[in-house]
Amino acid sequence: MTNTAQATAPMICEKCGAAMNRHATKIDYSGEEPGEDPAFDGPLNEVHTCPNCRHTQLRRV
Repeated sequence: MTNTAQATAPMICEKCGAAMNRHATKIDYSGEEPGEDPAFDGPLNEVHTCPNCRHTQLRRV
């Protein structure tokens, strides 16, 4: 799946199977992997929360 397709496809909760809500895109400052864009200090992750069970998951952009 391409990044464009990922951005439009809803993430499915691994705990209960419901479609998750996308909330934000955050920089991962953990230092494990450099960012693709030199303007950022780390890779970007989308933050998703399940409206059913409140589980939170991240998806790399």
